Amino acid sequence: MVLATIYLIVVGEEAYVGSTTQSLNCRISTHMSKSNTYGHRKLYNAIENIGGWENVDIVILQEYESTCKNNILLCEKMWIQNLNTTLNTYTPYQTHEERLIQNQNYENNNREMRIQKNRKWRKNNIEKERERDRNRNEYKRKLYHQKNRG
Repeated sequence: MVLATIYLIVVGEEAYVGSTTQSLNCRISTHMSKSNTYGHRKLYNAIENIGGWENVDIVILQEYESTCKNNILLCEKMWIQNLNTTLNTYTPYQTHEERLIQNQNYENNNREMRIQKNRKWRKNNIEKERERDRNRNEYKRKLYHQKNRG
């Protein structure tokens, strides 16, 4: 059994819910160091915009003992949904169906960006693209001949 802590980071009018099996001080220290490296992330960007960690409130929502990481993540997910937090960018636990829906939504929302990115890569890597096509065609030819040898 491990002690799990579900915590809330309040950043102005926005909030983030997290969970940890470490001490809360250790987890917050990790957040602080990551905010220097990953400042582009929603939580860390919001903290920077309000003037840093000294302007943030941290609240323990729940502490309990658990034997299963998935139970901790499910509890965190419940708090995120109940509080309707705006700074959580990842869902801590997803069923297979939820993951499929999220992936489909991402595909739909980012289709044009991915097409443009792929076109740019192909344009900048035309020789790699040709080599890959040659290898693919040669492989298909070999498979065809192996299947159709009399």
